Amino acid sequence: MTGDNVAVSQGLQTSDAEREVSSKKYRYRVEQTIIMKINGMIVSHGVTKQEYLMQKNFGGNNLRSLGFELVENVLKFNPDQLEVAIDLICELDKIKALVEVIPNQETGKMLAIADKSKALLAWNDYKKVMAERFSFLKSEQERESINAFVDLMENQLNDDVLLLNDYESRIFYDLIFDRYLLGKESFLPSEKNYLSNLFPHHLVLLNVAPFINQKTATTVSVKQVGVLDPKSVDQAGIVNFYDENYKPQVGYRFSDYNYSLIGNYLYETVDNILLEAELTITEEVKNNVEMIIDYRLKRVEL
Repeated sequence: MTGDNVAVSQGLQTSDAEREVSSKKYRYRVEQTIIMKINGMIVSHGVTKQEYLMQKNFGGNNLRSLGFELVENVLKFNPDQLEVAIDLICELDKIKALVEVIPNQETGKMLAIADKSKALLAWNDYKKVMAERFSFLKSEQERESINAFVDLMENQLNDDVLLLNDYESRIFYDLIFDRYLLGKESFLPSEKNYLSNLFPHHLVLLNVAPFINQKTATTVSVKQVGVLDPKSVDQAGIVNFYDENYKPQVGYRFSDYNYSLIGNYLYETVDNILLEAELTITEEVKNNVEMIIDYRLKRVEL
């Protein structure tokens, strides 16, 4: 038995009392805005609108897994990006969402993939569609872009670790999987790695502190502030990237780097679900280049 299978097996061990299975569904809508600024002027603007179905699966009173379906996924960019690649990203994200994930019973974070059969089936069907849909492409750039996405998709769907890493990099899953899922209202300070949006393949460490704003009989409101640990920054690496990729357009040398996070979340403590979330991530080289991500999530009626 492999390590992944052991983790799944351990996550699914049940007593007689837990063999009564049940489930409950929820619907979420998400809107994400990404703004890129150079010298204080907006140079690009992107909006993503998504709608997710989420199913909580129980064994007795214990949360066993969460299943997902991305029913709507629309991306718009200004200036226009490669339309074919954007359409493909939307479809691939829908396929990758068709999974069931086991939460860690201590932290609420993702532990293992419980079932990805729907995603694999959808991917095999979509590959047949792709063969016809993209056969007309004449642009070498577009063909290379499509092939890169296909290779990445194959690798992720065939490796649970890569697939979980992909989910963990996405704000939606990061917000959904947390301690509140298990009925734990002790929101604790933590250290967390974030992938840079300005400097590819660079990770930064944030010290994240939660503060409870308000509690009622059925809800709890939490504010979260993330502050950059400067020791985690690969200063030489990001300066080199800046000099090669941003400085020619910015016209000014590298200044001070920062990455910060501010979030406000509303949890419902009866079903242990996230009701609303507002999150702003700001990454910048001061006065020169800035990336702002504004993320809003809300539970809506089924």
